[in-house]
Amino acid sequence: MKTIVFLMSSYSTLNTGVGGHYRSLKEIVSLLEGDFHVRVFTYGDVPSPVLATLDCYRHVEAPHVLNPRTWRALRKIRTEPDIRQADEVLYISVGDLHTYVPILFCLGLGSGPVALVKPGGPMFNHCYMFNGLPLMVFQRQDYNRFAGYDSDRPLMMAPGRVSPPPYDDEYLRVAVPRLLSNPEQRLRLLTICRVAEEKSGSLAIMYGALAGLGSQVSDLESVHIGILQSRSVLEDLERYPLGFSHQILVADEVVDTAARAAHACDLFVGLGRCVMEAMALGKVAFVPVNDHHGAPRLVAVTPDNWRVFQNHNFTDRTPIAELEACGDVIFIEDVVAEYGRWQVLGAEGHRIFEEHLSIRTSATAWREFYDRAVRYRTSRLQDLARLLYFLAVTCKRQLIPIKR
Repeated sequence: MKTIVFLMSSYSTLNTGVGGHYRSLKEIVSLLEGDFHVRVFTYGDVPSPVLATLDCYRHVEAPHVLNPRTWRALRKIRTEPDIRQADEVLYISVGDLHTYVPILFCLGLGSGPVALVKPGGPMFNHCYMFNGLPLMVFQRQDYNRFAGYDSDRPLMMAPGRVSPPPYDDEYLRVAVPRLLSNPEQRLRLLTICRVAEEKSGSLAIMYGALAGLGSQVSDLESVHIGILQSRSVLEDLERYPLGFSHQILVADEVVDTAARAAHACDLFVGLGRCVMEAMALGKVAFVPVNDHHGAPRLVAVTPDNWRVFQNHNFTDRTPIAELEACGDVIFIEDVVAEYGRWQVLGAEGHRIFEEHLSIRTSATAWREFYDRAVRYRTSRLQDLARLLYFLAVTCKRQLIPIKR
């Protein structure tokens, strides 16, 4: 049977196995299991709680990626009985060079059909390092950039990677009781974003825009859920003068699959995959953006501008000028000031999701990508160049603390 093996890292110091791309992979696996035999492996020092519910998932305990113990552990993957006996196996890493190079340790240079899935997030530096490597991407901006470097290799886009978060009454009662009960019938705002240094810029725009609402929305009930990875960033957020009730929740039992909390909100603020999950539930979603003067704003996703947001993975990298070129830009202050407008925008967002962003819309693209990538062979010379570049970058990072 056609077989796909996904590999990705899961380290406690980097991504903790709970980022958006883990949830995207889980959805993709569920989509593919009807047509393919699928196996999912993470390597690192922590298993992924998101993937742990998959029967096809296994975590490989491994130290640093340059440790020989990691190489030996990864090489054992290809000896798994179901993988060894399969006729056509495509190995796919999810991430960047730090997840692709381990495939080379597992298989050897140029020794098997391999591919890379680039998750949402900033564009890679040195895109030419990925020439000659089959790629699946989620957003148009990435597709155009990679195609500009090498359009001959298998390169496809499958934006749909989200299913509606399930309703979980027990979770909602524990995690967001203030949003769920809402006795005063306030407008309920939910923000989902990791409290981390790498998200500090995005969070500054979100909180700056919310602080700019002033006292005009004192009847707003607001909750922010996020994995705590930086105490200093949390302290910065707590200093913002918000004119309404607001709490930041970082407990493990709350942040685990936090997208379920969107069932209990009216307005949603976030980035990337979380935005699409909110749209899947018919919630009006706002993305942080700086305006022409650098002021922080929260812009609603609408039928006019959703493709622009999608091109930038629904993040604050979206230029305000591109949004304005699509039509009127709707800010969060416009929505809270007009009763019932959030319901209309939420319904429009749900239609966008169903037609363009649902995981079902990507099924054909994944089947075609497999058929093309499994017949493609990467160049050993190009793989060697990627390996050497990765080693140079990794060694440089290791030396920085020593020099300090």
